[in-house]
Amino acid sequence: MNMPKEFSGNRDDFKRWMMSCWMYITGNHKVYPNDFDKINFVLSFMNSGEAAAWNEQFIEEQLNLENLDLGKWDNFKKNLKEAFSPYDAPGEAREKLKRLQKEGKTPMNEHIATFKTLVNQAKIGKDEEALCNLFLETLPRKLQERLLTLQFPLDGIKGHYEWAQKFDHQFHRMQQIMGRTTQNKQETSNSWRKNEQKTEPKKEQKKSDNNSRRFTFTKKDPNAMDIDRMTPERHAECMQKGLCFGCGKQGHLAKDCPDRAGTSKQTQTKKYNGKELHQHIRSLLKDMNDEEIDEFWKESEAQGF
Repeated sequence: MNMPKEFSGNRDDFKRWMMSCWMYITGNHKVYPNDFDKINFVLSFMNSGEAAAWNEQFIEEQLNLENLDLGKWDNFKKNLKEAFSPYDAPGEAREKLKRLQKEGKTPMNEHIATFKTLVNQAKIGKDEEALCNLFLETLPRKLQERLLTLQFPLDGIKGHYEWAQKFDHQFHRMQQIMGRTTQNKQETSNSWRKNEQKTEPKKEQKKSDNNSRRFTFTKKDPNAMDIDRMTPERHAECMQKGLCFGCGKQGHLAKDCPDRAGTSKQTQTKKYNGKELHQHIRSLLKDMNDEEIDEFWKESEAQGF
């Protein structure tokens, strides 16, 4: 059995300390068979604070009597109780009950143990309804609502203890699961970010390659006139006035431009049927981001596509 702790004279600790002394002596009754040994054992833990002063005075009184007898065990316990019991134990316990509130991190079984101890000290009695209402007031509001909205009546104060522990366990279990889920999501997000950072140079190179080849539907002769270099303003002007995209004159289209008639190599245009054109466009759009796709459609619309 655990040895009793040092007692300093704190009245709030007296009852628990005295009970631990009594339990230890009872469990070791062969070691402490008589009243003298029991009293001497208890006095050995009264070496600080107000308890040490009381111990010293008690020993002096016994020495003045020129008697090695420390008195009767029952009388000794009575004197200790009168000296260190709270002045108004029931009243103080009632005040503590009024202020008692379960905190989020406090296990429900510890909260119930504290509640029972205070109820016993307050000497409230065994009025089940009063105890149930008092216990509910010490719980968080959401837990109160769950207990009060059950579809069946609870079996007195024991039923309230039992179901409060069940709901509290479910709540903490849910918090653990949600905490692990949040952590997993965070780890997954961090993992994706690391992968993106590793592959980012390749993606930039890929985008660069896409930019260099997007919107290319024809294979052009290097000696052919490149109208893709025409500015949007010049393109709009030629469209409005009916000018040739090649020489800038009226009366013919760029494909019939006389300035290109002498060119030995003509533009080689790849013709697509509907399905091939659809697949070609999809292959271009697949590697584009949203901004590039919008730019593609705007340019296609401007080209009359």
